[in-house]
Amino acid sequence: MIDKLELMSTTIDPYIKDLVLLHGERAYRYEQWLDLRKIVPELHAFVFFNHRPTGIHKLVLVGVAHLGWSVTKKIVEQVFPALDNVKISRIDFCVDFYGISVLSLAENLSLPGTHGFKIYKTHKGFSYYLQSSQIRSVLLYDKVRSEKRLGRANIDLEITRFEIQLRGKAIPIRDFRELDQYLEIDVLGQLEIRKIVATYQPTKPNLFLAAKGFRRVVSKYGLDGALKLFPSTHRAFLKKKFLGPALKNELKSIRHELRRGVSEWLADRIRFPRLPERNKK
Repeated sequence: MIDKLELMSTTIDPYIKDLVLLHGERAYRYEQWLDLRKIVPELHAFVFFNHRPTGIHKLVLVGVAHLGWSVTKKIVEQVFPALDNVKISRIDFCVDFYGISVLSLAENLSLPGTHGFKIYKTHKGFSYYLQSSQIRSVLLYDKVRSEKRLGRANIDLEITRFEIQLRGKAIPIRDFRELDQYLEIDVLGQLEIRKIVATYQPTKPNLFLAAKGFRRVVSKYGLDGALKLFPSTHRAFLKKKFLGPALKNELKSIRHELRRGVSEWLADRIRFPRLPERNKK
């Protein structure tokens, strides 16, 4: 599904402009910004007026995953009436895995040819960045623990979110009117799904022990992180000796789920996961 959407335009509706100048606050690099929900409840967005170096205005949709295409388009038209001037500056895609922990999924995913691997561990759980840059990030995180409603959530439920964040030059289609064309775009890049193979061979004990050791590294850093601990010249050897073949059907399934999520969002069929409430006593 589409989980975040930020738009830019050189023009802005005069009424919205007046609202921002009257009720807005100063913002970094922008003249003013305003949470439109406080003024016009049905407009789920933040608007940033007049980027000082360029004069461009920015619109950040709030809770876009809940909105669907029709509501999103209506909001954009009210703020940026000239849709031919509206460009996408950030778009995030995601798919949720139920009953799978972040650690379990991270042990089987790698993204060759990328940089910026990071791991964060906080009270919200683990976040694995297979790629992190100014224009593209690919990450896994615990959706349940990241929820602001954690106090009312069933914390026994595991939902791992796999997310792709695109900004600037990494955005393949920038025209807001052509958002539906993302159905044909593969945003996964070179993502691979593999499993560690540690078969016991009496004649090759060193290889078996090395595979067990590599498994421990993977359990700590994830598959992508474990591979990136070593120079790129050694990764092909590690894959050949310790990993099974790429699981293409599983990758195809993730790609299908991403496209289905976008398709249903465009059709205003919202499949956003809602955490169950705890039973009131």
